[in-house]
Amino acid sequence: MQGNTDFKGWVDANLGFQANSLADLKTYLPYKLMSQTLQDWLKTGLVSGESIQGNAVLKGHVAQFPFNNGQGSFMATAQVHKVKLLFDQAWPMLQDFSAKLVFTPYQLNIQSDSVAVGDGLQATNVVVDIDNLHRSDIAVKISGEVTAPMDKASQYLINSPLAKNLGLSQFLQGQRNFGGAVNVKLNEVWVPVLGYDKQVETVQGQVEFKNAEFNLAEMLRFTQLNGVLTFNEKSAASSRLSARVLGMPANFDLTTDPKNKVVRLSGSGAAKLTQNGVFQHPIPWNAQAFIPFGGSSNASTSDINVNIQADVSTAKSLMPAPLSAQAFNQQMLSLELRIKEDNLSLNATLPKTAHVQSQWRIGEQDYQLQSGHLQWGSKPLSLTHPVSNSGLSMAGIIHTLNIKEWFDFYTAVISSQLESADEIVWPNWQASTVSINEVHYKDTVYPQLNVAWESDTQDNINLNVTSPDIVANALWKPQGLGTLEMNVEHFTFYVPTQTIVDAKEQESKQASCIAEPSKSQWPNILFSGQNIFINERLINRLSFELNDTQDSLTVNALQGQFGSNAGEFVGNYHYHKQNQLSEFNLSLTSQDVEAVTDFIGLEKGFTGKQANANTKLNWNGSADCFTVQSAQAKLDFTLTDGAIADIEPGFARLLGLLSVDSLARRLKLDLKDVTHQGMTYDTIKGNAQLEAGLLKFKEFAIKAPAANVKLFGEVNLIDETFNLQADVTPTIGGSLPTIAALAGAASPVTALALYAILKIMPGLTEELITYNYKINGPWKEPNIEPVNINNTDKSQ
Repeated sequence: MQGNTDFKGWVDANLGFQANSLADLKTYLPYKLMSQTLQDWLKTGLVSGESIQGNAVLKGHVAQFPFNNGQGSFMATAQVHKVKLLFDQAWPMLQDFSAKLVFTPYQLNIQSDSVAVGDGLQATNVVVDIDNLHRSDIAVKISGEVTAPMDKASQYLINSPLAKNLGLSQFLQGQRNFGGAVNVKLNEVWVPVLGYDKQVETVQGQVEFKNAEFNLAEMLRFTQLNGVLTFNEKSAASSRLSARVLGMPANFDLTTDPKNKVVRLSGSGAAKLTQNGVFQHPIPWNAQAFIPFGGSSNASTSDINVNIQADVSTAKSLMPAPLSAQAFNQQMLSLELRIKEDNLSLNATLPKTAHVQSQWRIGEQDYQLQSGHLQWGSKPLSLTHPVSNSGLSMAGIIHTLNIKEWFDFYTAVISSQLESADEIVWPNWQASTVSINEVHYKDTVYPQLNVAWESDTQDNINLNVTSPDIVANALWKPQGLGTLEMNVEHFTFYVPTQTIVDAKEQESKQASCIAEPSKSQWPNILFSGQNIFINERLINRLSFELNDTQDSLTVNALQGQFGSNAGEFVGNYHYHKQNQLSEFNLSLTSQDVEAVTDFIGLEKGFTGKQANANTKLNWNGSADCFTVQSAQAKLDFTLTDGAIADIEPGFARLLGLLSVDSLARRLKLDLKDVTHQGMTYDTIKGNAQLEAGLLKFKEFAIKAPAANVKLFGEVNLIDETFNLQADVTPTIGGSLPTIAALAGAASPVTALALYAILKIMPGLTEELITYNYKINGPWKEPNIEPVNINNTDKSQ
C-alpha cells in the first residue's frame, strides 16, 4: 500500500491486493453501500473465481466517501481467472473465463474477451454492467456475441429464455439435422435485480445465418440459409432471408406474433423436380406457414399449418395422361398441411383433375401414409369426406389413361426409386372404383373402362375390369416381388402388325434396345383366359406363367387353342437380360390347315386336314425390340391332304400358280379345260431360315396328285418379293390335257398316245419329266419364267 494523508481525513492511497478466490474478495466489498437484494445477488451471481490480483485507488476526504459531490474518487480493479457468473437463473452461466472487474461507487463493470457459455460454446466481447448501485432500482446489462455451429447455437438459445419468448422452443428442440453456422449477437440483455416495479428483462439482438441448414417438420430441407433475424424479448422479424429449398433458391420473411402466439413464415421460390423426370421445368410456388407457440391448450391452434400455391402450368409435366402437361395447363396446385405432434394431414387440389385427402403418421425418421382418398375429375372433394382410419380409396372419372406411356415412365423414373427402398409397403385399399373414358395402349384406344378393387383380409388386392373390350378379374398378392393371378373372360387386343421398319427407324430401335437393360422386375404373373381376340384373330383359350428375375424374364407353360379349338399351340419365351437376347419357341398343331394359316395371318388359299409347324426365333433386345430385320429364325412345317388356290395374292397364290394345270393355262393360253380351283396336294413339307429379313428355303417340297414341286431360294419379307427356283415334275397320272400342253402336243389324241408310251416304256417313272422355273418379282404379281422347259433330264 502506498499513499499520503493529512491525518484530518484526507487520503490519497493506492492499494494493491490479491486473493486466492472470489469468495475471499467478496468479503471486502462495500456492502454497506448496497441494498440487501443487491448484496444477495453479488453473493450468488459472482459464483467463483481464482487467482485474483487487484488494485484500489482512493483520493479524497473519507468523510465524503463515496464522493457523490465529486470531491473525490474511488476505483477498484481486479483480474480474475476461472470466473463463474450467473447473472440470472434463466440464462446459462458464464463460466471458466478471465475477466477484468472494475468497481466505482455505485457501478460494477465486468469485461472478458472470451467466455464459455456451455456446450463448448465461446462468447466473445462480453460486457456486464451494473449501474446505480445506490438506488432502489438496479439492473444488470449484458452484451456479447456467440459464433458457433447451428446445432450448438440452437442449444444455447433453448437453454436461455430467448427460444421460449420467441416461440422457437418446439422447433429448435425437434431438430436433428442442423448444419452450417450462426452468429448470435446480444446487443443488450437487461435483467432487473432490484425494484423496477416487477418489470421483466428485455433483450435486443440479432441472429446472422451463415449457410445454415435445417428441416421444416422433417419434410423440407433448407440449405444455404443466409440473412439476419433481429429480435427482442417479445418478437423476432426478418426480411429477405435466402436459402435453397427443393434444390432451388428461395426467399423468406419471418415474423412472430406475440398476441396470437404464432410464428408466421412466408416465402417464395421454385421446386426443382426435373432431376427425377417428373417435370421439365421448376415449379414456382408461394407458401405461408403458421407455427404456434406458448403452449396453447386448443388442439386446433397448436398445430402447424402450411399453405402452398404451386404454379404447375409452367412446369411442363413429363408424366403421361391423366397427369400430362395438358392436365396442368393454366392450373394452380393447392396444398394444405396440418402438422400435429405425431401425425399430419395433407390435402391437395388440382381443380380440373384431382383432389386428395390424406393422413400421415410421423415416425422417428420418416412419414408413413395411414389413410387417404383420391377423387379424380373436376368434382370438388368435400373437406368432410369420410376418410378411413386406415387404408386408401379412390373414385371418380379419368378422361384418358395411357398404359404404355405409364409403363415407360414407371421403368424410367419410379422403379429406380423403388430399387433404393429397403422394403415396399403396399397400402390397404378400401373399396375403390374408377371409370376411364379412354385407355390408350400404343395406337389403340379402348373406351369406357371400369376398374374396381379392394384389399382382402390377407392384404391381397382383388381387381375387376369391365369394358366393351375386356371382362377380367385378378388377384394381386404383394408378398415378395408380388404375384398377379389373372383370369380373363373376354379380351379384344390389338398389336402393331408392322414388324418391318425402315432403315432409320430400325437403327433407332436397335440403339435403344442395346442400351443398359432395366433393373426393374415384373411380378410373377399367372394368366388364364378365353375368348381372346388379337387383331381379330380368336384364341379360344390361353394360359402362361411369367417369371422375372435380375438375370432373365421367362414366359413358360405358354399354351392355347384357336380356330374354334381345331388348333393348339405350345411355346415359351426367354429374355437374357445380361446378353440382351430374346428366344421364342412355338409349336402349332391343327386338324384344320385353313385355321392355322388364318391364325398366323397368311392370305386365304390354303386348306387341309392336318398342319404342324415349329419355329425358333431369336433377336437382340426384349420383346418390344422385335423386327423382321433383326430376327433370326428356323422354321419347319408339314401340311397334309389339302388344296392351294391361286385366287388370292401372296404365297398361296404362288403355289397355286405352280400347279400343273395353272402352268399349262398360263403357258398355253388356248387350253379351255383347266379348272380354277388351284392345286390339290398330299403333303407340303419345308424348312427355312430367317435372317436379315430374308426367308431362305432349305427345303420346300409339295407332293400332289398332279405333280411334285420343289422350291429353292429366298423370299424378301421387307420388299415383299420372290427370288425362287421351282422344279415341277408332273406325275404320269396327271391330267392328259395338262401333260399334252406341257409337252407341246397338239391334240388330245397326241396326248393320249404320249401318255400310253410313258406308261408302257420300261424304266420310265412318274418323275421322269421335270420342268424348271425362275420366280421373281412382287408377291402380288410374281413373274414365272420357264427354264429349259422341253428338257427331259432334271439336271438340265
